[in-house]
Amino acid sequence: MDVVSSWFCGGLLADSLEDEIERITPHMNLLKDMGTEVIVYCEMDSCVHGDISSPLSKRPILDDGQWEEWTEKLSQLAKYTLSNGMKLAYHHHMGTVVQIEEEIDKLMAMTTTDLGLVFDTGHLIYAGADPLEVYKKHNDRVMHIHCKDVRGEILNHSLDTDSSFLNSVLSGVYTVPGDGDFNFSELFKMVGEANFSGWVVVEAEQDPAKAHPLTYVTMGYKNIKSYCEKFGIQIEERE
Repeated sequence: MDVVSSWFCGGLLADSLEDEIERITPHMNLLKDMGTEVIVYCEMDSCVHGDISSPLSKRPILDDGQWEEWTEKLSQLAKYTLSNGMKLAYHHHMGTVVQIEEEIDKLMAMTTTDLGLVFDTGHLIYAGADPLEVYKKHNDRVMHIHCKDVRGEILNHSLDTDSSFLNSVLSGVYTVPGDGDFNFSELFKMVGEANFSGWVVVEAEQDPAKAHPLTYVTMGYKNIKSYCEKFGIQIEERE
């Protein structure tokens, strides 16, 4: 079994760079010892995605001063982990300070290339972005590709009712690649043209009581494999 990575709850908005380095170092060393090269990182200060009672409209928004201070520290943190052989990859996420396409663009523009990007189709679609356009702009920074599909009817209802993220997930807004409304074939054509090298992860936050995990992950894997075969993307075999 290979370890793709592990999520780290960032706190740079509230903490100093030195405190964040102290917190992340044991996590970084554990992942390094387990043979992975990427730390998935997301700022958690004031986020609402884990609060089932909080609508997404209550998510935190940074002002210009916060953006400048935060991205400077984030670049320095990425430089630190890279000096230890580990790439920091930022995960844009619903309910957090980097949610919409404009915020992803701003993050990439205001940080150094030491910081990578986790590209997540499900969160992009939920946030109103076109994943193909985002990938076109930032594929040189993409370290991981998280593939989850979206059920448009449920998404529209969630947006109309200003649902919390967790309630939306429990309602079935996400599913595995090829089972929703997004055209993954077009994305994988671009992935192949960009000569991407890294992990492509099957994702679908779903209620296991409604969506049998093995059934859905098998469906997602088979669909991703077919996209890779179609566009000549080599999947490394592991024993």
